[in-house]
Amino acid sequence: MKRLFFVFIFMMLLIFISCGGSSGSSSSNGGSSSSDDQSKAGKNVFITEIYYNPFKDATKGEFIELYNDEDSAIDINGWKFTSGIEHNFTTSTTIPSKGFIILQKDDGNYSGAITWSAGKLSNSGEKIRLADENNDTIDEVEYDDKEPWPTEANGDGPSLELKKDKYSSTENDSGANWQDSTAFGGSPGTTGASSTTAPDLKNYEKEVSYIVGDTNKTIRFDNQGGMATSCETTDTLPNGITLSLSAGTCQLDIGSITTAKTKSTYNIKAINSVGETVATISIEVLSATKNVFITEIYYNPSDSATKGEFIELYNDEDNAIDINGWKFTSGIEHNFTTSTTIPSKGFIILQKDDGNYSGAITWSAGKLSNSGEKIRLADENNDTIDEVEYDDKEPWPTEANGDGPSLELKKDKYSSTENDSGANWQDSTAFGGSPGTTGASSTTAPDLKNYEKEVSYIVGDTNKTIRFDNQGGMATSCETTDTLPNGITLSLSAGTCQLDIGSITTAKTKSTYNIKAINSVGETVATISIEVLSATKNVFITEIYYNPSDSATKGEFIELYNDEDSAVDINGWKFTSGIEHNFTTPRTIPSKGVIILQKDDDYSGAITWSDGKLSNGGEKIKLVDENNDTVDEVEYDDKAPWPTEADGDGPSLELIKANFDKNSNDSGANWKKSTADGGSPGDISGH
Repeated sequence: MKRLFFVFIFMMLLIFISCGGSSGSSSSNGGSSSSDDQSKAGKNVFITEIYYNPFKDATKGEFIELYNDEDSAIDINGWKFTSGIEHNFTTSTTIPSKGFIILQKDDGNYSGAITWSAGKLSNSGEKIRLADENNDTIDEVEYDDKEPWPTEANGDGPSLELKKDKYSSTENDSGANWQDSTAFGGSPGTTGASSTTAPDLKNYEKEVSYIVGDTNKTIRFDNQGGMATSCETTDTLPNGITLSLSAGTCQLDIGSITTAKTKSTYNIKAINSVGETVATISIEVLSATKNVFITEIYYNPSDSATKGEFIELYNDEDNAIDINGWKFTSGIEHNFTTSTTIPSKGFIILQKDDGNYSGAITWSAGKLSNSGEKIRLADENNDTIDEVEYDDKEPWPTEANGDGPSLELKKDKYSSTENDSGANWQDSTAFGGSPGTTGASSTTAPDLKNYEKEVSYIVGDTNKTIRFDNQGGMATSCETTDTLPNGITLSLSAGTCQLDIGSITTAKTKSTYNIKAINSVGETVATISIEVLSATKNVFITEIYYNPSDSATKGEFIELYNDEDSAVDINGWKFTSGIEHNFTTPRTIPSKGVIILQKDDDYSGAITWSDGKLSNGGEKIKLVDENNDTVDEVEYDDKAPWPTEADGDGPSLELIKANFDKNSNDSGANWKKSTADGGSPGDISGH
């Protein structure tokens, strides 16, 4: 009996050990048990073809095609398939840049292919997962034999083939992005046929207008079907517009349009081996817009006026404009039938009656309405040059209706896009208006509004501007009694004030400045708060050894990496959370290099921090510069998604090399456990 009892105890121990042992050893394997939840590792290798159910008479069997979209070859030694099939790459295996390798089920089926170790692809669909040497997911595709996955690949002869325009590890997990191969048995080792469906041009602008002189613009048709292999049109496209093929779809490229053309319809045909699709687009090429606009209207002279109605036109171009062929089509009637030039930044006057205004042109017919109406000026192609619909009611100035003044566009609103609003006009200060001149500067004080009240700049900023919105009279000068931050100047531009940023070289805490806009009528003060921050340096935390194992010979450390193209001196910087340390002497981190901060004098060349111990339960580590601006901040944890093995099992926390970015290192999913116990301080090559 005693012997039977010992046999029973022995068997129970064997069962216990085979079931996984203690709960402590189970948690130590937690990293691999949750591998399916890992974010994709930073190698752009993905599955592009799956032959999971060969046709019953096929001479060759199942295969999986892998594609490397990197700009250099990749050695996948140590990688493995963990779902779908079983295979470990245990020797050097290279996928060339923009090239393929083939995994086959049976030896000898595909030249140069690798025969996988075990497993058979399911005919009803399953997940195929490829992982790297750290069990991080490289690619994962869960295919199916039902729509939206192509169904003919399930035994009818084709393979599942990723569409060429969907070649991406983020696109290949959707059935809509795959097609049945056009080749029987698939196309292992090539990108296969362009498409198994005809192109389908959708979501393009049906009616398009261009202007003579337009260049470097594009209309791209949204191809939602198979990739096009060519694009055609039997129509003669407008001068300067060409049709081309780009990434499997069609586009219209605008070179340099030199000739106006009335609206016409063009048929664009996208073609591939399966079929073709026609898209219809309407194109109009307008004559070049000229920056000529109405700046003064004298529509109701007072009873005592000695001169009559007029309209003033202004040319804001940098060269003179001949308006021969232009015409007024509303408000008054007049055709310019001979050469008529408006000088650059100059005027011409149109008058109702002969002899009233020296050098003016008498219009052909019509009288301006005293209650308001639309005045429209068009060019030789009847395209609108300018259009103003004035009124005798607010917000239009009302004294211009018979009291003596004209309607005068404010000087700071000289624009064809501004002169259609009554708020941008004023009653002229001169009786009868000021034909041929810009008139009085203003009849009201400046009114600075709609500006950013609080502004931050960074040392090194240049060529930026804060422009105050002057909604009152034009300013004639701008002043401040305050000393503006180094590199910022105050200037006057088009009747309003602006702050111009030249080159800011010195940080400055937030301060308030008063900006005064002045004209002959009065002044207005605007208040603005400006802060100049020190320039951000691209330095960040890449490794944290917060809980060394009991057997470790060296202690806690933090690794800092400089991703700038030049060395960075961190004199004056400090850690304000996690540990305590001030850098009080010149200390340089080389470009693309690291420095190590240690708790104890353990690491050669490292800096021993002043005080503190990293928390084993996770905490925030914060590094700031000499102006107390945050350089980097990482709040690590000992719980998923942060790698849990770093909490006392030997490894450190290592930022994955593909995620070397200060905007990425605050997410646990972007970190991994180090492969070496104790981490790899100072060596970023294996991250």
